[in-house]
Amino acid sequence: EEQTKLVRSLIQAEVHQDALFRLGAATQTLLQSAVEETIWQSSYPRRPLAEIADAEWGAFRDGDWIETKDQSETGIRLLQLADIGTGTFLDQSSRFISDKTFDQLRCTEVLPGDLLIARMAEPIGRTCLIPELAGRAIAAVDCCIARIDLSQQSRLFWLLALNTPSWTAEVLKLSAGSTRVRISRSNLESIKVPCPSHEEQEHIVEALWSIQSSVSWIQSRKNQAHLLSSRILMGGWPDAR
Repeated sequence: EEQTKLVRSLIQAEVHQDALFRLGAATQTLLQSAVEETIWQSSYPRRPLAEIADAEWGAFRDGDWIETKDQSETGIRLLQLADIGTGTFLDQSSRFISDKTFDQLRCTEVLPGDLLIARMAEPIGRTCLIPELAGRAIAAVDCCIARIDLSQQSRLFWLLALNTPSWTAEVLKLSAGSTRVRISRSNLESIKVPCPSHEEQEHIVEALWSIQSSVSWIQSRKNQAHLLSSRILMGGWPDAR
């Protein structure tokens, strides 16, 4: 009887995960289609991506070259490519450096609200928004740190624009490498992107963000469903004796 209950629970969890996966895929497709049509297929003037950066902070910056010997058990978190999802911060990394190493290597601190752009690994160019973290953080060298000029730009607009097939296609045009394709920061900054006014960006975000919120909600439910399945499996089969 206990085995039957476990099997039923697993089946229900798998059906739930499958439904969420299909719903998530359909919603993500809807969002990308809307962003493509509203932003990338528009007549907005195109300018180099570097122009959206905060002038006081300067141009975009690469993450830091951190070797294994530079890492520590605790301290300042090292964000990596695994943390960058398509429009989502995945929160996967668990590597750190000390305050002393940060100062010695003159590392660049990543702040909440920065955009982190993946310079390699599929989909190349994917972008996430850094949330409030438990402590200070830096980024690995294959991550590009973009600090937006908020007086002229909407960070949520760029979070939408830099997670589309059109953006990925533009990034691939300037990428290089036979086995591990990557794009340099200078080439990334040079890509010309549609640049509506700040006011127009806000209107676009208002119109599209409800779909993005649905995508994020579905992703969180998928994670919960996966965790439930794992817990059921970890419970194991009851002793038949």
